[in-house]
Amino acid sequence: NLTSFIYKNKHTTGQLLPEFNAYFNFQYKTLIFRNTEIRIDRESDNYLQTSDGNIIKVINIISHTPNEGFILGYCFGTKEPFYDKPIDSSKLDIFSVANLNNSLKSWTV
Repeated sequence: NLTSFIYKNKHTTGQLLPEFNAYFNFQYKTLIFRNTEIRIDRESDNYLQTSDGNIIKVINIISHTPNEGFILGYCFGTKEPFYDKPIDSSKLDIFSVANLNNSLKSWTV
């Protein structure tokens, strides 16, 4: 079952890793998939949890083809439950994060 990705708001002003320099003209501010919208230009909509559990701040979205995309961002070094009563909030994927790493990384969409 392929997930449909929608890339919107093209731009050419984002940070890139050297391996993505060829994608200079394929940068986007918005990615929509599975009823989720990630927007790098809106502070409240540019954080996500990766499939391996990291919380990241997304700073750029890159795609050359509709089915191949990457997000660029920074990982938080510290992730803790936001609350522990009445239940541990991490069971609901709700966390308090700190120590944003300054090493830019990429993830496949």
